[in-house]
Amino acid sequence: FRYYWVVTSRLIQLSFYASVTRLDIMLVYHQQ
Repeated sequence: FRYYWVVTSRLIQLSFYASVTRLDIMLVYHQQ
């Protein structure tokens, strides 16, 4: 059960980081 929780939290962290990075790329692209 503990291992499953660690994997789930890691996936949420990765998806959050990916969405933030995509937002940054879009902002930089629109500023140019």
